[in-house]
Amino acid sequence: MNFPDAVKSVYSQYVTFSGRSLRSEYWYFILFYVIVGIALAALGIAIGVPGILENLFYLASFLPTLAVAVRRLHDVRSLGMVGFASNHDCRDHSVSVLDDKRR
Repeated sequence: MNFPDAVKSVYSQYVTFSGRSLRSEYWYFILFYVIVGIALAALGIAIGVPGILENLFYLASFLPTLAVAVRRLHDVRSLGMVGFASNHDCRDHSVSVLDDKRR
């Protein structure tokens, strides 16, 4: 899959959390996401509204980014959203353990 096809594929399947995502689709989309974010940050600074343009882009791209990440996790035989939830729970637990030791 080439760069433009990967970006089109991600945005056309923006709420599809089932199925699998190719490695090239995921990484080309991440490359697009970073490049556009940097370009919009620079443009925002140039026109005097820093933070606004890239934040709007990040907000608009939140679901497509989450969906492609979940589909990529399915491709590597992970459990998708369960992987996100379990990582979140582990971080919360480690913070609570650290807080208990401080008292």
